[in-house]
This record gives sequence, structure tokens and C-alpha cells, in this order.
Amino acid sequence: MSINDINNAAAAMNQLKARYEGFLDDADGQISVRQAAYDALSANLKGVVSSEMDRVISVNNTLTERAGTVFPTIKEAVESVPSGAQVVVKLNTGQTHIIDADVYVSNRRVVFTYAGDLAAGRPKIKPIASVVGGVNQMFGFTGSNADIQLSTVDIELPDVTPDINLGWNGQRRSLVVSSRAGTRSISLSSCIVTGGVADSVLGIISVYESAYSALALFVTTFDGPMAGVIDGNGGVFNIRRTSATLLNGAVLNSGGTLGTHFLQN
Repeated sequence: MSINDINNAAAAMNQLKARYEGFLDDADGQISVRQAAYDALSANLKGVVSSEMDRVISVNNTLTERAGTVFPTIKEAVESVPSGAQVVVKLNTGQTHIIDADVYVSNRRVVFTYAGDLAAGRPKIKPIASVVGGVNQMFGFTGSNADIQLSTVDIELPDVTPDINLGWNGQRRSLVVSSRAGTRSISLSSCIVTGGVADSVLGIISVYESAYSALALFVTTFDGPMAGVIDGNGGVFNIRRTSATLLNGAVLNSGGTLGTHFLQN
């Protein structure tokens, strides 16, 4: 090996050493940054958990994509929070908020209220009905172990059958869809529910195969052919009410025997 080869090899080793030492310096710097971030996270763990598990977000249907804590649809807003969370969803006044795909609410507590001036009109939730799998069905909130509350938010149920030549899905005719052996509850405070399809019994919440469902009504009106609880023979349920008004064919429940399937005040 010539002197030149030895010099070239030494130069290469020096370059490799410099690169290795630079890598170590970079690694040390990154480790320090990540350690600082971890220390900050662990020092404020309750605050971090609270910020994720107790949220206040909004829905403005004039948006086409999320802007911070404001979402264009109810589905995107609700499903942005983790399982186990409580979320307050403020719906813009003067807007009708469409539900045209199932909203998954498993293990969540969801409170809907309004954002803005009520002079513009109360916000309205409007579930859409469509033909799915050869039957008519209504989209809504689905999933197990969920609690939903509406305050000063109206609901507009479908008022026509998508395909009159097809029947309705027995369990997919309510705003809140029950699941086998699941637990579900919905509370309506100062709400007006309109729509409904004659002879089809659309409703607010269903009871399905050993499920437990609960419906609470406070100063709320059902106006049209609908039921608060549908498929009452499927499990057990209760209805709690203070100043519930039933108009134009509305009933509190469809199916179920008092004292066997449900309790009601």
C-alpha cells in the first residue's frame, strides 16, 4: 500500500468519524427535544386528558373542511373525539344539519346545543332516508353504550318513503339505532320533532334484541306520524317526560307492554 493510499484511507476514516460524531450530536439534540416534550406531557397529564376527553366543538355546514374546532358535518365533529369522551357540539343557528351516513357514537356522551343568535332560527338535525341493501332505512346515530342530549335543537325526520315498493329496515327507522344487548339513551330538551311517514313508524330511538334504551322529554313536541321509541318488544326501555306534546298521529312508543318491556311516568 502506497503512502497515497494510506493518506486517502486516513482521510476517509476522518470523514466517517466526523459524520458519526455529527450523527451523535443530532441524536442527542433530538433526544433532548423529545425528553422535554415528554416531561411537559407527564407534568400536565390531567390537562392533556381533559383536553381530549372533554371537548367543545362546533358545526357550520357552510364549510367544506375542518377549520380548527369547527367542522362541516355532525358526523365529522362527533367522530373526531375518542371513545369514552364527552363532547358538546354547537350547531350553527339558521342551519339544517344533514345526516346522510351513520354517525358512530359508541362509548361517547354527546350534547347538541346551538351556536349563534336564535333569531336566525333554531338549528335542525335532518336524518336522510335511502334505499340500502334492498330496503328503506334512515341514517342516524349508531353504536353501543352512548348517551345523546339535544337542547334547543329541532329534528326533522323523513316525510316520504324513498321507494314505496320496498319495506323499511325494522331497526333502521330511528334517529338513534339500538344494538344487540347494547345501552343507549337520548334526552330532548326544548325540541320540536317534525316529519314522519304514515304507516311506517319512524322514531327517535329503537330497542333491539335484549337492548336497553331510554328516552327523556322536557318541553318537547312530536308533530307528525312518529314514535318516541320504536320496536318496543325487542328489549326494555323507559320513557321520562315533563311537558311532552303529541300532535298529528305522534305516540310515545310503538310496541312494548307497560310493566313488561318498559316503564313510563
